[in-house]
Amino acid sequence: MSMGLARKYRPTLFRDVVGQDLFVRILRNALAEGRLSSGLLLTGIRGVGKTTLARLVAKALSCTSRDADQEPCNGCPSCLALIQDKHVDILEMDAASHTGVDDIRQILDSCSYKPLLGHCKIYIIDEVHMLSKSAFNALLKTLEEPPAHVTFIFATTDVNKVPLTVISRCQQLHLHRVKSDILAKHLKDIAEQEGYGAEQSVYDVLAQYSEGGVRDALSLLERVLLISSPQSPITLDDALSVLGLPRTQWLEQWFDCLHHGNGASMVDLIRQQYHQGSEPITLLSHCMQWIHEKTMACLNHPAQHPSIALDRYDQWWQLGQKGLSEVSASPFPLLALEMVTLRMAYMTHFPTQSQILSFIEPFGQKANTGAVGSSVRPIAESKVSHPHALSPTHHPSQASPLGQSTGESDPEKTTKTPAVVWNQSSIASLDNLLLALAQAREGLLHAHVRSNVSWVGWDNAALVLHWDKTRGAMPKTFAASFDQFFKHHMEKGCHIRWNDTAHSLSQMAQEEQKRAHYDALAKQNSGIQTILNTFPDATIEQITKL
Repeated sequence: MSMGLARKYRPTLFRDVVGQDLFVRILRNALAEGRLSSGLLLTGIRGVGKTTLARLVAKALSCTSRDADQEPCNGCPSCLALIQDKHVDILEMDAASHTGVDDIRQILDSCSYKPLLGHCKIYIIDEVHMLSKSAFNALLKTLEEPPAHVTFIFATTDVNKVPLTVISRCQQLHLHRVKSDILAKHLKDIAEQEGYGAEQSVYDVLAQYSEGGVRDALSLLERVLLISSPQSPITLDDALSVLGLPRTQWLEQWFDCLHHGNGASMVDLIRQQYHQGSEPITLLSHCMQWIHEKTMACLNHPAQHPSIALDRYDQWWQLGQKGLSEVSASPFPLLALEMVTLRMAYMTHFPTQSQILSFIEPFGQKANTGAVGSSVRPIAESKVSHPHALSPTHHPSQASPLGQSTGESDPEKTTKTPAVVWNQSSIASLDNLLLALAQAREGLLHAHVRSNVSWVGWDNAALVLHWDKTRGAMPKTFAASFDQFFKHHMEKGCHIRWNDTAHSLSQMAQEEQKRAHYDALAKQNSGIQTILNTFPDATIEQITKL
């Protein structure tokens, strides 16, 4: 049986390791200076060389004839035994299939014995994050204070599952993804050694699709080599067909249909690619990558793209991002992808944020032009207006309207809110009355007055107000509470009298009237009319000045 490329071309020397020059230099220096930790933790994604480096470190530690670059000789009895998987002092264990504490106890029991072939015993535990909690706990003491002849080398793809107590006892090296250009060159060298040729774009696609993993790239290369022969070079179309990836021409057609909102053509293109072997999740992923490339092109060359392109691309990206989870979770991934595609095409006919803003004419124009003029005050700014500043009359021992101390340092005096005497001139309007209630922290009275009470005026010492019964009956406790507030804060002799005839509206009624007026003005705007016609359920929630 033929050996796979990943095993056939596994590095046997440090200099053969691809894309990890920094960590190779670190390990060489540690070996040369004798400063290699008794616990070494190698982390990183799949296929970047964790197990390979672990075996190379083990081989170099046990080799009796290392050169000046700390490369193992591959000729001494120790190196030959390791190459043949017969080394008695180097134990490699897969933690995915040996997760229990009993497996770790066997390792710990053997640690006390001296090495037989070399001068150290090395334990390589792959996928160490799969060990149970009990197994990790059993390992801690020996890992912290191991015998002088014992070295542990751990490898894992998920370091977050390794307890911090283990990580703190190890020298951690987080291997990087291999860069695409380095990986493409490596694939080309191996293909030439196998007697095959291919277009450079084939190696670039394989390197990009493997996402920085050497083993994945070699597995993909092996699949591509099966459709070719040494006499005929591999073409990009052949490689894409084997991998089930969409071609650039297909992506251009799909994006052009998306740009014009042609959902039917987009679905036809997806079904065509699906029947050629592409997985729905893979198709959507590559379509999103294409949208991302177009977005980057807009940023780098804004003059060549319309100003609304970024808004539109962001809309498509958001729908595609949500669609990834839908397609992956759906029992019918192709149908889910088609629905996501139709949603993106339908979104093309919607206005972007920039277009919506351009529909609305700038504020400051007259109302008869259809625009909302500058006379329209923001609703947020028209809640309570106070045209007159309150001028309360203080007694010398009394506090300010906000209840702040006037200089008294006695805690018993400052914790109480003394009475503040107001006069008729300071309560000259409904706004002044509301402000007085707010400063006195009478929240419930303030809410009732704002919602139901309208201003009539002063009649000698009586403040005449009107309660709007159309908005609800007066609460039983309201009149008494309001009267008590007046007695506590108003000058002596002032009282409240209720009038059955309304002379004005309550503040809330005034705001509702203004809001209706502003809504009517806004709906006269052609841009807002377009939005309301496009979205029948939409309502105008707030009008603000830009």
